[in-house]
Amino acid sequence: MTNSKRPAGGLTAIRRFYFYIVAFVSLVAGLAALDKLLEALDTAWLGGAALFDVGGNAFTREVLAASGGVLLVAAPIFLLHWRFIQQRQDDPDERHSGLRKLFLYLASAVAIGYVLFRAYDLLYGVAVLAFGQPLVSSKIWPDGWLYNLLMLAAAWSLEAYLHHVVVADGDYGRERDNTGVWRRLFHVTAGLVGLGLILFGAAGILETAWRTATGGIDNLVTGWWRPEAWAHGVALLLIGAVLARINWRRWRVITVENADEARAALRRFYLYVAVATGAIAALAPAASILREALLIVFGSGAGDAAELLRKIATPVSFVPVGAVIWLWHRRFLQREAEEYGESEEGAAVRRLYYYVVAATGLTLLWFGAVNIVGAALDWLLRNGVQSGVGGLWAEPLATGLSLLTVGAPV
Repeated sequence: MTNSKRPAGGLTAIRRFYFYIVAFVSLVAGLAALDKLLEALDTAWLGGAALFDVGGNAFTREVLAASGGVLLVAAPIFLLHWRFIQQRQDDPDERHSGLRKLFLYLASAVAIGYVLFRAYDLLYGVAVLAFGQPLVSSKIWPDGWLYNLLMLAAAWSLEAYLHHVVVADGDYGRERDNTGVWRRLFHVTAGLVGLGLILFGAAGILETAWRTATGGIDNLVTGWWRPEAWAHGVALLLIGAVLARINWRRWRVITVENADEARAALRRFYLYVAVATGAIAALAPAASILREALLIVFGSGAGDAAELLRKIATPVSFVPVGAVIWLWHRRFLQREAEEYGESEEGAAVRRLYYYVVAATGLTLLWFGAVNIVGAALDWLLRNGVQSGVGGLWAEPLATGLSLLTVGAPV
């Protein structure tokens, strides 16, 4: 009896692997072909033919034929394999298999990738016009906007459908065995990507505002009052906020309904990484600002106030954003730890987090102490010569004190 069942199980695994891998490859190929096809059609229809005039009209036909051919081949292959897969969903083992979850979340990740890129191009194009770029320099007018909008809608619809399929499987948030790992990895990746976009988008806006406010006449030379800088930050912030919000709400609903999810190792891993990201984004720039201030105190800093303001523009922009991310995620981490406790795996993640943070703090203390001792020896060996303004000891001493200031609390 046992030997007769082994071949069936092996054949089932091979069959699943074949259908899911073919469905995934054909889906990705179809999306890529649709992207190129929409871009070519948009350029041809809306008058931006200059992109294709380099090779003549034949090049336009080649692009349309190649992308259209791939789409016409990939779409039926995907639909046939996906139909066969869906027809077997009466079998619980099939519906709850790990390979199915892996396919669904990988396909969702690809769809979200297209959403992010097309949404960025569209939002950037709109924002840069809103901030004063001439219409003749726009990359989304007269062509570009329709292509980005249609591809954004297609990719968003695909992700929504895949999420519907995941929920319809009936085990969403309560997957058995290790099948939930794929969903949690998806949440972790989406959350961290969204967090990174928010961090760099908000910091970019603040940096542009800082340089604009403090640059004065230098803005005409350095170009910091430029639409592109504002538009880049706004686009990153908006798409990051939407991605992080949707991902957070979906995951948060599961943790409220299932305490085991709130104690899961990957859930705690995400929160600890988010806390660490915010702390690094706040403390590292703060150390840089402190170093510049100490250099001024030691007489070896920026030549004037304008130069100082330019030097600290980037770190100043990251400190408040990092602090908000740090405190917000730390609050939720503490709340979930108190409310749900922690699993054995979650405890291991917590220990790893604290050991890594402690090692980082000790490393900063080490290099800070080395710089301070080196500066002191330099001053003593030269018997105090040039120990006043602009001494060689100033930069290592400022660096060492700033590292100690950050490393000691950590």
